[in-house]
Amino acid sequence: MKLYIDETLKRLRRIRGLTQEQLAEQLGVSFQSVSRWENGLSYPDIELIPEIAAFFEVSTDVLMGVEKATMEQNLARDKKILRTDAFETAEERLAFIEELHRKYPHDAEILVDLVYALSGDPARRDEMRGHIREYLAHPDAEKAYIDQLVCLLTASEPEDSLTALLDTYAAEYDMSRSALLAYRASARGEWEEYRRYRQYNTLEILSRLFDRIFEHRGLWFNWNPAAEDAARRKLSILNLLTGMDGDGMDFITGDGEPDLWYGERIAWGFQLAGNYAMSGRTEEAFAAIDSVVRLAEKFYSIPEGSVLTYRCPELSELRETFRYGVRNPDDVFDFSENLHRCMRSDEMFCGTDLKYRRKNSEEEFDHHVECAAWDIIPLTDTEEWSCFDGIRGDGRFAEYAERMRKFVIPVPEKA
Repeated sequence: MKLYIDETLKRLRRIRGLTQEQLAEQLGVSFQSVSRWENGLSYPDIELIPEIAAFFEVSTDVLMGVEKATMEQNLARDKKILRTDAFETAEERLAFIEELHRKYPHDAEILVDLVYALSGDPARRDEMRGHIREYLAHPDAEKAYIDQLVCLLTASEPEDSLTALLDTYAAEYDMSRSALLAYRASARGEWEEYRRYRQYNTLEILSRLFDRIFEHRGLWFNWNPAAEDAARRKLSILNLLTGMDGDGMDFITGDGEPDLWYGERIAWGFQLAGNYAMSGRTEEAFAAIDSVVRLAEKFYSIPEGSVLTYRCPELSELRETFRYGVRNPDDVFDFSENLHRCMRSDEMFCGTDLKYRRKNSEEEFDHHVECAAWDIIPLTDTEEWSCFDGIRGDGRFAEYAERMRKFVIPVPEKA
């Protein structure tokens, strides 16, 4: 039987407000002896046990932690019974687990057993969710069980509180909202929703991959050969995903037709153009800008209501609707040269956490393109995009800026 003199002695000494040196003086032993006892390196001599117990006014059983040791022995015995086939029915096993939870309310392992035992009873779903939250707050909660139980909690949460749950647990445990929603849909047999959320999760993973190519090297707006290589690698991956890596394809725009990778192709195309300009490759820079501008002209000329996809089999369930117009003028502000820039707070960018909307909402997977001003910034901003300073004096640069400018949607001035 394991003894707990170390823990008990340390607790009793602190309750008395004594240092190890002061306790050693009271007991007539060395300071080093008390230190070894409290660190579990040795036990006091058997003759000292009654003297130490009397000094703290406790029984020798309490001093040695016999009660705790006995409880741990009983707990190990009961857990062993739980892992056997000693129960004839699930109800009998559940009753045994509930009794264990009453006897050992602070044991995390039994709490997990109780959650899973309750998960098959719809009538006790609220009770199960309560125990899940109890486990998530437990100091001994393990990551593997946390992931499983947050999924189970998401699957059973009522609709009206689901968004709040995702806001709390997806952030706290660094879990993907779309992965949780996919689990919820599969648990409910909502297979169309399941496929969509699984593919949103794939999209988030791809986004993190693309971001990591740049961010782990600190390359945002840091124009150098490494940044050029990063932009090229991201476009290469994108072209492989969409089958745009064949002969006759434009490296930046693929086949030149707009799809839901539009924003990435525009951003990375400008990154390449900036590196070309910085390294004195003027014609390569203008060729890249030309690819970007031609893609933008096609994108902003497609009919309103057009359905766009990622043109990628692994993301085939994700379809978004192209729409013109700024829905909320309060989200728009001037940014340069009388152009207007829209905050687009409701737009779901690649990699943005999926906001849960009710199943029947028509807006659930819609994409609202409200203003083309974002795409003209590299051609007008002279601070963060100073990489183009060496070619701004070329007449072609102003022509490309003007071609992009006509797609910016103006917002009426407020009265």
